[in-house]
Amino acid sequence: MGIKTVELLLKLKNAAFVKKNFIFVNYNKFNFNLILLLYKQGYLQSYLLIKKQIKVYIRYVYNFSFIQNIRIVSSSSRKFFFPYHSLCYLQNKMRLFCFSTSFGIHTLLDCKKYRIGGLLLFIC
Repeated sequence: MGIKTVELLLKLKNAAFVKKNFIFVNYNKFNFNLILLLYKQGYLQSYLLIKKQIKVYIRYVYNFSFIQNIRIVSSSSRKFFFPYHSLCYLQNKMRLFCFSTSFGIHTLLDCKKYRIGGLLLFIC
């Protein structure tokens, strides 16, 4: 996971702690796919592409955001790869496991569905 991705996740987490409504993030393909995944899972309210930046609106439910619970697992110095047979033992108990696979960024359920493994990015 690159510096730009860690920066995106930390910006989201810090903005959720201080109750900001939106943040601006530099555009790259990986960050956009990550924001799209978080949006589809219901963690983000919406997003807008403005030139070379993405304006991300954070979703709050009763003045609480679930992005505050993000835990970055893999970093550039420590990587956690999970093959498919190891994913079968992981339980999806109301948490979002985000994996970077050869087919893009997927959740735990998608990885089990497509029978692929990958690099665990973060847990939310």
